[in-house]
Amino acid sequence: MTRSIWMSALICAAALLVEACGGGGSSPMPQPAPINTIGAAGGTVAGPNGSQVVIPAGALSQNTAIAIEASSAGAPAQPAGMQLASTVFAFTPHGTSFASPATVSFPFDPTRVPAGVTPSVYKTNAAQTQWERVANASLSGTTASVQVTSFSWFAVAAVPPQITLQPADVTVVEGGNDATFTVTASGVAPLTYQWQRSTDNGPFQNITAAVEANYRVVGATVAADNGARFRVTVSSPEGILTSAAALLTVTTSAVVAPSITTEVLDQSAVLGGAATFSVVASGTALQFQWARAAPSSTTFADIQNANSASFTATGIEGHDNGTRFQVRVFNTAGSVTSRAATLRVVDALPVTGARIGAGGAAYSVARLATGALVSWGSDTANQLGAGAGRQDRSVPGSVLSIDNAVSVAVGPAHTLVLTSIDDAWSWNVDTFDRLGGNLGTVPERIPGVANATAACAGFAHSLFMLDDGTVLAVGDNTFGQLGNGTIGGSARTTPAPVLDLQGVAAISCGWEYSLALTTDGRVHAWGRNDNGQLGDGTTTDRELQFEVPGLAGVTAIAAAHWHSLVLRNDGSVWAWGLGRLDGRLGTGTETDHLTPTPTLASSGFIAIAAGGETSMALHSDGTVFVWGGNRVGQRGDGTQSDGNFTPSRVPGLTDVVAIAAPKVDSGNQSHHLFAVRANGTVMGWGQNIAGQIGNGQIGNVVTTPQPVNGLNLN
Repeated sequence: MTRSIWMSALICAAALLVEACGGGGSSPMPQPAPINTIGAAGGTVAGPNGSQVVIPAGALSQNTAIAIEASSAGAPAQPAGMQLASTVFAFTPHGTSFASPATVSFPFDPTRVPAGVTPSVYKTNAAQTQWERVANASLSGTTASVQVTSFSWFAVAAVPPQITLQPADVTVVEGGNDATFTVTASGVAPLTYQWQRSTDNGPFQNITAAVEANYRVVGATVAADNGARFRVTVSSPEGILTSAAALLTVTTSAVVAPSITTEVLDQSAVLGGAATFSVVASGTALQFQWARAAPSSTTFADIQNANSASFTATGIEGHDNGTRFQVRVFNTAGSVTSRAATLRVVDALPVTGARIGAGGAAYSVARLATGALVSWGSDTANQLGAGAGRQDRSVPGSVLSIDNAVSVAVGPAHTLVLTSIDDAWSWNVDTFDRLGGNLGTVPERIPGVANATAACAGFAHSLFMLDDGTVLAVGDNTFGQLGNGTIGGSARTTPAPVLDLQGVAAISCGWEYSLALTTDGRVHAWGRNDNGQLGDGTTTDRELQFEVPGLAGVTAIAAAHWHSLVLRNDGSVWAWGLGRLDGRLGTGTETDHLTPTPTLASSGFIAIAAGGETSMALHSDGTVFVWGGNRVGQRGDGTQSDGNFTPSRVPGLTDVVAIAAPKVDSGNQSHHLFAVRANGTVMGWGQNIAGQIGNGQIGNVVTTPQPVNGLNLN
């Protein structure tokens, strides 16, 4: 082989077989950054993408190999929130010092930062440990330039303000005391501030003229300020950052250390179900933190976002059996921890009786912890159970003859009560024999009902669930609502079984139809169906029970006038039936649905109630959501308007453990709603035409929740 051939082969090898040497089109290997040696005479070094450095004469005392790379490899971590508007460029050797400033320039893209934000040039410091803003940089068009006396990494970026001290919760005593919130922030000057306020966990609104690092609530009061939250947005030319929210607690006296008055109780749940643990504590400005310990562990770990007086464990599984829950109750004056309550996973839940009911004929009934009953509102048809003669009242008063109630069910104009000795009682008018023959004005025992664990009252029929999982029905059967295989005919005056229905865990009576929930989480329906309230895809009445298609994992049911609700074990609420009048189905529209359809109440819910034109759901955080009619303030937000198609939170309601609404619509009389708080107090709102809210007034519409006078269910 000749010398020229050998040389050619060596050249091709050195070129790594590039295409010019017959390399078959292979891509060239990455090339190192161009290196230029600059000495005392100075000079210009060009880098990738148009980057360069101009070094004046005399800036370097000895020859230095200068290189520019588009790379952040090895650079220190970028500041929090830093938004790059350019590639990171490394000018090396890092730390090279110049006797007179060298000019570094490189490209950037101004569209990479949000509108209204002005980026800056940032470089790493002399020690190469952090990034710092370069004050004398120039940004022109798409080119950044800066004079420097040492090399490092460079970039064009925007860094929003940093909050170094967040606003803290504040507790003050009412009576002329101010509450001050403070934030400490750093960032590119000038920093500007805008404080915002949220009441009842609603949206935050800007506070006029609150534009300093401190904000003071002057003369804080319980009525106006307790429970409000405050946060601040900090702005700079390079961005905006919002602080955490701080809570303002206003008390009527000095802070009292917490004390637990009602301990956390053991709970049972079925597979896939839920269990709610609650504590009642005294003290001021109380805060709560729930914790969980695994069945085989003695160590409790805090549960994230479990910060109310109640906590609901959902999606119960077999391995949860034996899990223990406790809550720490604390304030600025001290802390106390509850007993550890145990969760038991069982095949079927014992039935616990309802504590309050809202009647369609403008009245309400509640069961006290003692087993006694109280009622209030209209007594036009003896629906208060207070004896002969009309006894309207706007505050709770005694129901006669009952002192051992365990559950109460309220219909449009009749009431059912189950007692601790396994019998059932009723009172009120009996136009359709709905009570099994009782025409009395005070409670009387219903013959033929024993061992009942739940009851429900429809417009003209009643159901009783027995401890063996079967159901008895009595009353009107015009639309097959008794489930005995017939439609129409004479009303049944004695309770008889609903055919082919077993394993029932819950029942609910609608206007003229019925629902039942079985222990396997399935829903059965029968009766009137003119608006699709049975959920079978038709408007055909049914005289025999059937399984509602498309549902599983159901934990609660609620039948109303012309629509139905169910709660599933994933915390979602589903609905079907009439939706065209007021959006009571909660799907965001006024559309009817003949089959079960998910509502916009999609997760985290633990209880439901269905009113005549309004639906309710209780969230696991103790707040209440409503949707549907709002003609008489059912939304609870101080307004009266047309339908509310989307579930909305009732302002001011917290620590709620139970809800109630009239299940059937008796015109404008029935639209009143209730919420029971963990401390046993009851809040009511909506129609109050006959004093059915129980706040001592008659005739006015109550558009925000108000306490029922003197009523405590604990």
